[in-house]
Amino acid sequence: MSSSPYEKAGVSYSALDWFKRMAQELARETAHYALLRGAQEVKESRGESVYLLSTGNHPFVGFTPEGPGTKSLVADALCTKEKTYYDVIGYDGVASIVNDMLALGILPAAIGMILAAGNTAWFQDRKKPTDLLHGWLKGCHDARCTWGPGETQILKNLIIPDKIVLAGTAIGFRGNEQWMVGSKIKKGDAILLFPSSGIHTNGLTLCDELKESLPQKYATKVTENHSFGELLLTPSLIYCSFIEECVRQKVVLRYAPHITGHGWPKLLRAEEAFTYIIERLPEEQPIFPFIQERTGMSDRDMYNTFNMGAGFAVFIPEFSIEKALEIARQCKFKAFIAGFIEKGPKRVIIKPKDIEYGGKDLDIRYTPLAPPARWGLKTNGIS
Repeated sequence: MSSSPYEKAGVSYSALDWFKRMAQELARETAHYALLRGAQEVKESRGESVYLLSTGNHPFVGFTPEGPGTKSLVADALCTKEKTYYDVIGYDGVASIVNDMLALGILPAAIGMILAAGNTAWFQDRKKPTDLLHGWLKGCHDARCTWGPGETQILKNLIIPDKIVLAGTAIGFRGNEQWMVGSKIKKGDAILLFPSSGIHTNGLTLCDELKESLPQKYATKVTENHSFGELLLTPSLIYCSFIEECVRQKVVLRYAPHITGHGWPKLLRAEEAFTYIIERLPEEQPIFPFIQERTGMSDRDMYNTFNMGAGFAVFIPEFSIEKALEIARQCKFKAFIAGFIEKGPKRVIIKPKDIEYGGKDLDIRYTPLAPPARWGLKTNGIS
């Protein structure tokens, strides 16, 4: 089987996912330590984009680490004295973290930034760092999240000189009422899709490879008013306001996948066996056909790599549809009902594109097999 353009660009999910599953398996051995600190692991959250603990004071405490990936390479390519685009990088750093928290209905309370650079030169011209900080601040305002701790590192010989790696982590809380989890999904639930603003933070490594074949690199025009790089640097959307308002109005929601890495197979993230039927797609955005035409990627590869115009999904019962759509409009999201959920094999069927995902297309959850059998590794006497 030939590799996809994304794999040729250096990102292979199959090469990454075994590591994620093994990490989950080994991490379970430490779950009991939470009891020593007055907390208890919420087992259903293992393998989710947000990890939960239950404490005496807070029924659910959520914890999420994330980052915007290689999007800063695009900013570096387009940076001028007047505009660095690093406000977008900072904003997307927050977006990548807080949107992951929403999967189980956890609203972010505090967030911390982790910034690593290849050398101190990046900080000497203060424009980029200042713009990044202000972008991060705006993201915190839009997520209604307190900016707390941070860590700054210089990693010479590990990170390319004059480049940075941005990441962070957030903590959030939720009461017992209406918390969301995959086991709450039911046959007949609707799939509410929320638009993306563009590529968000996934697939940028492939785009950095693609730019080398373009006549003007990132400056190549995609539309009359926007270049390839400018479209890639459209800020991500933050979806916290919708979840927060649904909590306030006691609207029942089941589960909420953030459509990032793995693309639309992320709809399969819950462990339960359901078939997700997509009958309506988001409005086409010019960045995606531009990428597809120049990479030769199939529809299947595109939907398995990019968000394709849908950045977030919420699974809701039929009786919540009208109210959820009303709240989405109030929050200025053009959300729509894209399909429904039925019992059956664990798969996503995108009817308008005749695409189906299932099986190993999203293999990031731990399954209980003995480590040597699952990983083909020797334990070296460590148990």
